[in-house]
Formats: sequence, C-alpha cells, structure tokens
Amino acid sequence: MRLIQEAVSLFFIYSFLGWIIEITYVSILNRKFTDRGFLIEPICPIYGVSCIFLTYLFSNLKNHYILVFLISTIVCTIIEYITGYVLEKVFKTKWWDYSRFKFNINGRICLRNSILFGVLGTIVVSFVSPYFQTLLEGIPHNILLIILIFLSVVFVLDFTLSSIIVHKIKVRAKDIPRNNKKELNEQVKEYIIKDSILYKRVIRAFPDFKIFKRK
Repeated sequence: MRLIQEAVSLFFIYSFLGWIIEITYVSILNRKFTDRGFLIEPICPIYGVSCIFLTYLFSNLKNHYILVFLISTIVCTIIEYITGYVLEKVFKTKWWDYSRFKFNINGRICLRNSILFGVLGTIVVSFVSPYFQTLLEGIPHNILLIILIFLSVVFVLDFTLSSIIVHKIKVRAKDIPRNNKKELNEQVKEYIIKDSILYKRVIRAFPDFKIFKRK
C-alpha cells in the first residue's frame, strides 16, 4: 500500500514539474507565457508516467549515468510516440507536430526532444527520485492518503472536462465551410475559440493542434 502511495505521489509531483518545464521551455521559444498541457490543472501526465516508469524499473542503475541516459532516451521517446498515437486515434486530433524538426518520426517524436528527455530522465533516476522517496517516507500514511484521494478526484474530473472540451471543439469545427484547405488554420482557430476561454486555452497551449479532415 505504501509503495502505491509513493508511486501515485511521484506521478503527481513529476506531472507538475513536467508542466513547469513545458511552460518554461515553450514560453522561452515563443517569447511569451504559454500554458501547456491537455488538462486544465497545472500538470502534464506524460512526465509523471515516464518518471515513475524509469524510477521503479531502473533505480538500480542510478549510478550508471550513461546507461541511464540511453535508457531514458529510448523509454521516454517510446512513451511520447505512443501517447501521440493514442491521442490521435481516440480524439481524432493531432496535438503536436515535430515535422519541422530534423530526425522526426511521423511528427510525433524528434531527436532533439528525445535527447532532452534522456537528460531529464538521468537527473530523475540518479538524483531527484531518491530525494523525493526519502521525503515521502516522512509524511504520515493517513495524511498522504487524504491528499492523494483529493488529487486523484480532481485529476479524473479535469480529464473528463478536458475531453468534453475537445469533443465540443470538434463539433464546432463541423460548422467551418468545407472549402477550407488547411486543417484548423488560423481563421478556423479564431472561429472556434471566440465563445469560450477554455477552447482558447487548448488552442493556445497546442499551436499545432489539428482536427483530422472529414471524409
């Protein structure tokens, strides 16, 4: 039970830290603050999943930095590719597109990001996770359980609401004239976000967001 609590705690911790990394990195590139993430709350679950996966499977290699870097690069790249693929199939939308970068695969992953993930994974496995695991041991079981239940409920509600928002965006997109050649071009985006700040958040967070063409 304690191991499950620790894993869930690390998931939320790394999801939040991942959100910070995402908004910092993208905001620097865009030279303006850019919120990131599929969810409304400040977390990026893909970071949480990747980090707990690396932490529990490869912690015994934490002193072998080069090996951890290579493993982290491969594992995180696979997770990002699968996540992009699943989101495209489930929501019929494309959330990010790395086609403009060299050494990309179907626009879902690229070498640049893979290397960055490798560096972050090495830091997580070798240094950060051991610290958080020690820190979590000092939190009483009952208090940690209450916190995790609250965070989990918020997470489920947020995921549900965000999924509804994406569905409504797709419904709104059906009103766009069919002679638009670009998938969700700038004019289409403005049309979709004009009625809701929540729609606007999704579009601004994912500038490469595309709804697949209707057949």
